[in-house]
Amino acid sequence: MSNVINYNNLSRILLNLDDSIALVSDFQNWNEFEDRMIIKLKNVANKLGIKTTIFIPTISETDYGIWNKKNIVNLANEHKIDQVIFYINRITNNKEEKQYIYENIKNMLSIKNILISDNFKLDKSYYYDTDFFVNFWKENCIVFDNFLNKANPLNLYNLLKTSNFLDFKKITKLDYQFSGRVVEGKKLGRKIGFPTANIVTQELLPIDNGVFICEVFIEAINESYLGAGCYWNNELKQKVFEVNIINFNKDIYGWLIDIKILKKIRDEVKVNSLDQLKELLKSDVDYCKNYINRKEET
Repeated sequence: MSNVINYNNLSRILLNLDDSIALVSDFQNWNEFEDRMIIKLKNVANKLGIKTTIFIPTISETDYGIWNKKNIVNLANEHKIDQVIFYINRITNNKEEKQYIYENIKNMLSIKNILISDNFKLDKSYYYDTDFFVNFWKENCIVFDNFLNKANPLNLYNLLKTSNFLDFKKITKLDYQFSGRVVEGKKLGRKIGFPTANIVTQELLPIDNGVFICEVFIEAINESYLGAGCYWNNELKQKVFEVNIINFNKDIYGWLIDIKILKKIRDEVKVNSLDQLKELLKSDVDYCKNYINRKEET
C-alpha cells in the first residue's frame, strides 16, 4: 500500500521520510502517459536505491479532473508506488518564495530527485512546471518524454458528460468520484425534511447538471452512506452539488466528503411550490433506495 501524505508547506514539519525520486505529472487526468512515466520512475529509483513518490501540487481539496485523491491513491497502489504526496500550496512568481518551496520539498519531504516531462504545465498549479523543477533540482531533475504528447482523455470525459458511468467503470475499473468541503446553504431542504450537504465547485465538474444516485463517504467518521445528489446552478450562478445523505441527519459544515456517482436519475425539473419539491425529492430518494436494493439482490 502506498503511504499517503497530505502536506501543507506552511506547517514546516519535517516528516523524516526516506529519500525518494518524485514523478510530477497531471495525475487528476491519469492515463497511459503517466503509466509510461511510472515505468521510467521505477527504473531510475531502482538504480539510485531510493523510494518512488508521486507528487501532486494542489491549491484545493476539491478535485476537478477525472480522478480525485482516492482514485489517484488506488491507481498508485496498483502500480506499487511507495508514497503519494498531495502538496497544498499557492506559489507565486516570486524568487524568494520559489526558493522556499524548493527547500521545503527537498528537505522536509526528502525528495532528492525529480522526474518530469518536457513542457509540463498545469494552469492551476501556477509555477510548478518543468522549468521550476529543472532550475532548482538541476542535475537531479530528469526530463523524460514530452507533456505535449499526452493524449486528451476526451473519451472518458464524454462518458461522464453523458452520464455513462457504467461504461466509464468498465474501461477504468474505477467509479467517478470527487471530493469537497461542505458549506452552509439556505437550508431549504431541511425545512421540508430533506437536508442536504452542499459543495460549491469553483470549477466545472466533468458531469452534466441533473440528479444522481451517489455514495457519500464522510472522512471524519469513516462511514459511507447512500445519497441523492443534484448538480445545478444556484441563484448566485455558482455550480453546486448538493446531496441528501439518506439515513443521516447531522451538521457536517466544514467536513470533507467524497461523492461517488453511480447513476443519473433525471434532468433538472422546475418546481412551483415546496410541496411539489418535497414530492420530487421523496421520489428521488425512493428511486435510490430501490436501485441499491435491486443491485444487492442480483
